[in-house]
Amino acid sequence: LSGHGKNLSTITRPSAERAIDGILVVNKYYDTEVTVFGASGNIEVSDFTITDGAPSPTRTGGDLLGFGNCANIKVHDIHFGAHDQHGVDIAGVRNISVYRCTGLNTSNGAYIRSATVQVDGSGGMEGALNTGVVSEDVYIHHNVFDTTTSQELIHLGHKPQSQGVFKNINIYKNKLKGGRKEFHSIFFVDSNSAFDGLNIHDNECETFHGGAAGINLVWDGSPTSGGIVKNVKIYNNTVKGLNRVPLYFGVASTAFAAYPPEMKNIEIYGNEIDVSSDTVYGMFTGITGVDNCQYRNNIINMTRTSGLNEIIGIRVCRNTRSEVTNNIVNVKV
Repeated sequence: LSGHGKNLSTITRPSAERAIDGILVVNKYYDTEVTVFGASGNIEVSDFTITDGAPSPTRTGGDLLGFGNCANIKVHDIHFGAHDQHGVDIAGVRNISVYRCTGLNTSNGAYIRSATVQVDGSGGMEGALNTGVVSEDVYIHHNVFDTTTSQELIHLGHKPQSQGVFKNINIYKNKLKGGRKEFHSIFFVDSNSAFDGLNIHDNECETFHGGAAGINLVWDGSPTSGGIVKNVKIYNNTVKGLNRVPLYFGVASTAFAAYPPEMKNIEIYGNEIDVSSDTVYGMFTGITGVDNCQYRNNIINMTRTSGLNEIIGIRVCRNTRSEVTNNIVNVKV
């Protein structure tokens, strides 16, 4: 499915269906095929704009592009306009690349977690059949995405550890803007998901609210729910702007006391952080509940412009066999 370019070809949700839940463009048999990764695949879409169109009426569910229970997908040179749910939902896909795309989401739909890209499992998107798989071999790179409304820009997980382990997820060399409201973030993960092989590198992240977050990856930490997370590299990213949690990885503070660390082989290095905040909440980066982590060679500049709560350059809590070395930290109150 190919257009004549982002500025020449546009796919728009019909005005009569604007308020009706449903995916605008989706692969065939995503809702009926029972074979694992067996719905229609080997698909390439490119060179057009896709959008929900008019800002109202809005709906709750239904992505612009959806790929469910399939394999071998390429999405490139597409512009994602306003979307009430996701720009592209990767719902149980093996081997997919999303690259050279742009996006600006200004939708104020009922579903505020309308990430431009969601890395999902089968059954995770509107009307999809759940065949019990999650996505693997995912490559999201060289995109430019912005949102003025969504709670997150890149949403990882969205299916529990009991359904499967997301494998070989790669997100790199993207320019990402978001976090324009309190508790909104650029990267977000569902706390009950599981990963083996997650690489986030060379991304440029910018946020615009003192209560926002950048790369914020926090799990439950249970051996049976959101605790198996291993072989992760987060490196050479930049996070700038107004922000209270620019880079955080690990187990939720309410969970790590109850479970042993199940997060292993984590490397966080070469990231540059330059943020300020006026929030009343704490401001920090850090790692929590991790086994065998290398947190090294990061440059962290954090400034509190107002507020009364704590500011912590690097919070290191309940980790084992971990090293925090050669970081440069500057905090200013």
